[in-house]
Amino acid sequence: MTILVTGATGFLGSHLVDSLVANGHRVLAYARPGASRNQRQGVAWFPLEAGIEDRPFSQGQIDAVIHMATCYGRAGESVPLLLEANLLLPVLLANLAVRFKVPLFINTDTYFNQGDEGYSLLPDYSLSKHHALHWLKRCMVGTSLGLVNMRLEHMYGPGDRPEKFCPYVLRAMARHEPELPLTTGEQRRDFIHVDDVVTAFLAVLENWKCTAGETVQFGVGWGTSMPIRDFITTGHHLAASRTKLQFGALPSRPADFSESRADNGSLRHLGWIPRTDLENGIRQTLASFQSPSHP
Repeated sequence: MTILVTGATGFLGSHLVDSLVANGHRVLAYARPGASRNQRQGVAWFPLEAGIEDRPFSQGQIDAVIHMATCYGRAGESVPLLLEANLLLPVLLANLAVRFKVPLFINTDTYFNQGDEGYSLLPDYSLSKHHALHWLKRCMVGTSLGLVNMRLEHMYGPGDRPEKFCPYVLRAMARHEPELPLTTGEQRRDFIHVDDVVTAFLAVLENWKCTAGETVQFGVGWGTSMPIRDFITTGHHLAASRTKLQFGALPSRPADFSESRADNGSLRHLGWIPRTDLENGIRQTLASFQSPSHP
C-alpha cells in the first residue's frame, strides 16, 4: 500500500512509520522544516510549510492518509497556531484526499475529545480536536472517501516527549528525585503502550473494508481502566526508586474525567489484541532512559 502520513516525526508517528516501512508499505510523509527525521529509510518526505502542497498526491495512487500531526499548546503556542495544526491542516488534507480519490482517511483522535468541554488541562487542544472531527465528517459527505477515527486512550512508551505525564513521572522516579508532588491519583485511565497502538493502525489498514462516505470510530485501549496512582506505584516499584511519592500534595484538576476507557470491541473484531502489559511497557520505558540518545 502507498500511505501518506502527517506527524511522522512525532512519538506515535515515528513508531508507526518504522512499522509501515518494515511491513513493506510505501510511505510518503509531510514534515515541517526543522523536524527531526532521524534518517529514516524508505520514507519520501515533503515540506509542510505555509499551506499544504499536493505534490505527494501526484506520486501515484495513495491508498490511505493517516493524520497524526497535532499541537497540544503545552509550549505556549498561540490559539491560531494550534487551530492551524489541529483543525485547518486535517481539513485541507481531507479535501486533497477527496480530490485525488483516496479511499481511506484515518484520523488520530484522543480520549480528551469527550463532549464539547473536553479536557480541563488542555481545553484549547481538546476543543480543536472535537471540532476537527466534525469538520472531517462534513468533508466526507457525498464523497468516495471513508473516514476512520482512531480514539486513543492514555498512550505511553519509549520516545515520548519528556514533559508529558508518563515520561515525566517515570523519569523522575528513575532518577530518584527526592520528592514527586502528585494529586491523589484517583482518576482512572486506560493505559496503552505505543506498540499496541501501532498494531491497531496496522489492523485497520489491513482488514478494514471502508465504504464511501462512511465514518467509523475505533477505541484504542485495553478496554479496562486503573487509577493513575497504580500506574505510578508500579513504575516506582519497577524502578526500585527512592523517590518519595507525595500523593495529595497537588490539588485535583477541576472537571477532570474520573474515568476513561476504550470501547475496543470493533477493533478486536478485526483481530487486534493488545500484547504489552503494564509492567513490560513500563520496563521498556524505563530502559529507554538509559539510552545515550535519550535526554
